[in-house]
Amino acid sequence: MERFTRIVPLLKRNDPIINSLNMCSIELTNKMTNDLIDALNCNTFISKIVLHTNRLSVESCNKLFDLLITNPKLDHLEIVNNNIQDVSLKYLSEVLKKLPQTRSPINLSLRSNRFTYKGAEYLASALEANAPVCWLDLRYNPTISDRGVEALALALTNNTMLTGLDVIKCGCNEYGAAALSDSLIENHTLRTLLIQDELSLQAIHSLSILFSDPSCSLQALYLWHCSLNAQLLEVLCRHIKGNTSLTTLALSYNKIDDNSSIFLADMILRNKSLTKLHLGANLFTPTAAGYFGVALSKNNTLQFLDLSRNNLSSYGVWPIAISLMNNTVLRTIDLRYNHIDSSGAEIICELLSTNTSIY
Repeated sequence: MERFTRIVPLLKRNDPIINSLNMCSIELTNKMTNDLIDALNCNTFISKIVLHTNRLSVESCNKLFDLLITNPKLDHLEIVNNNIQDVSLKYLSEVLKKLPQTRSPINLSLRSNRFTYKGAEYLASALEANAPVCWLDLRYNPTISDRGVEALALALTNNTMLTGLDVIKCGCNEYGAAALSDSLIENHTLRTLLIQDELSLQAIHSLSILFSDPSCSLQALYLWHCSLNAQLLEVLCRHIKGNTSLTTLALSYNKIDDNSSIFLADMILRNKSLTKLHLGANLFTPTAAGYFGVALSKNNTLQFLDLSRNNLSSYGVWPIAISLMNNTVLRTIDLRYNHIDSSGAEIICELLSTNTSIY
């Protein structure tokens, strides 16, 4: 309460130095929310608001969403872990539809709330109407389910505003993946897609088909904790190796082993667009490092490679270091937590003395 009473007067002063508001872990009653909103309506410089674990009521949520209309400078709104329900997202959808498309695009985060596929459908309605939202973060809302992800995906067909969609732990699977694949063949605005669910073979196949289509313009795909076994990885890599739009691929935390690493190595060898590849926290040993070394020796596009938290050991460092001796493109390689001893450290020092591109 003391922190809150200090913040409100500061907002009313309309100091240009203060352009963001963080209200994490402050329980806000309806009266406190009203006082906060009154202060914000006196302020012309706040562009970012973060509300985390505030136990907001439906009434308070709706009034906060209204700020997007009354404060056109507000372009970053996070309401996290606040039990936002479907009824509030229905209200938010109507607010978003009222905003002019010439407005500053909004970064909207609604992580860890309580809405279901119905709430996702309301948001999809706003996306379909081309509301000025550039980034939508719905992470950790598992009851959105496949049905809700499908609705969001279908809305992208008519959307030219959204550049990033985060549906990590939202229950995406076959229907959601198929809809995303179909929509992103037509949508050329979305650049980044983040998914973290145990995807079936059919879901991976649908996503993979997208990367074989010459119309694909997605630039970054994050598939963390998706339990990608050898069969799934083979399908994904087979389609990505010929893709020309994807620049960032993140496959960390998937328990990928040496048997699957050969598919990744072939993709590294053949793909000509990837500049960032995240393969941290998997199960690679020196055997996989050998495959990667061969691929890296002939790759001239990759600039960032994350192999941290694996089991490469010093034996695995050697083939990778040899392959990079004459590489002038790679800028960063992450080898942390790989059980590398002093002999491996010597190999890395030798690499850095020869290759001046890595820093």
